[in-house]
Amino acid sequence: MGIFDGCLLACDIDGTLISNGILPPKNVEKIKYFISEGGKFCLSSGRSAEGIMPAVRQLCDISASIVQNGAVIYDSTQKKVLKQNFLEEADKAYVKYISENFKNVGIKVHVGHVSYTLNRNKEVIDHETYEELTPIDVTYNDIKDIKWCKAILFPPDSATYEKVAALTPKKHNSRFVRTNAFVYGRMRHYFEQLPNGVSKASALMDLKEIYKISDGNIFAIGDYYNDLEMICAADIGAATEESPEDIKEKAKYITCPCADGAVADFIDYLTKIKGE
Repeated sequence: MGIFDGCLLACDIDGTLISNGILPPKNVEKIKYFISEGGKFCLSSGRSAEGIMPAVRQLCDISASIVQNGAVIYDSTQKKVLKQNFLEEADKAYVKYISENFKNVGIKVHVGHVSYTLNRNKEVIDHETYEELTPIDVTYNDIKDIKWCKAILFPPDSATYEKVAALTPKKHNSRFVRTNAFVYGRMRHYFEQLPNGVSKASALMDLKEIYKISDGNIFAIGDYYNDLEMICAADIGAATEESPEDIKEKAKYITCPCADGAVADFIDYLTKIKGE
């Protein structure tokens, strides 16, 4: 019996597990320890199923992961989608409008474990290279008749970002989320469209049911606003030192900076808690 038997730890990738593409060795060491003590470790990211693979390859025995900010739960070992949520058909019109009227805004659409590119700009190119994605270029008409899990917009500058965010339809069944990632030495800001009611927190509760995790044994760590609900939903939620202050106020534990091994720090804290 390990001290983490029956426990689940959900971990954001960018800005939490990984700093500017680098996974601190101490994080890997402590994650392996957590798993060896019976815990289930899952990634919880805005990335696609393909996008989490660079991180998966550096770790071991990863449980099913939360991807696309909760729209999909994906088992990378079996290469199988366990659960997915879809945007309403009418809400696709928002992406169509942006693609036609903002040619400088990059657009990707996630469908299950695959992602498609509608508009490619410098931000999209950096994103695809950073996450080692295979580009699949399509037009809106190519994919309008299939179900979408998530759309992500890549504005080239802050002014365009705010214009795109302000154009969300007044009547819709989607959730619009501001996300970010530190890519190639610069913080990037993205705007995402998700199915209504979907978040990392809702997917975490789905995983709780899938793995039959009992109350008191759900842990989560993140660094940004798309992690906030997950941090609050967990029995013990942590935020990294660099997180915005209003997120840190909601966390039960504040770790060291991401680059110094935030996840390792959190697992050390959990080890003390479980050992008491």
